[in-house]
Amino acid sequence: MLARNGYADLLHRLDLPPRILSAFGNGSSERLNQWERIRSVLEQLGPTFIKFGQLLSMRPDVAPEPLIIELRKLQERVPPTDFGSILPEIESSLPRSIEDVFESIEETAAAGASMARFISLS
Repeated sequence: MLARNGYADLLHRLDLPPRILSAFGNGSSERLNQWERIRSVLEQLGPTFIKFGQLLSMRPDVAPEPLIIELRKLQERVPPTDFGSILPEIESSLPRSIEDVFESIEETAAAGASMARFISLS
């Protein structure tokens, strides 16, 4: 993922064997600046990292302004996670079937990287 987003140089600095480096590829052909690449990596890593980026975007005292501007895009422009991919996690964490616990579940996310969905308890 790092190589795909233009961070292949970091992998090369790790002094990994050539056969391992070749597995990472040569990097993205996209022309994103360093701040856009950081946001892209966070998006690809998923909701936990997106949430981290969202929180960091509210701390201009700890990150450079260009990064803060880019991370603010995570507040509104994040595609939601597919409900089908999180349903098994929900079901495995419940003591009973999902139908017994919830009256209804809205499968459309309220927001990307949202920590909750619209649910109604039975």
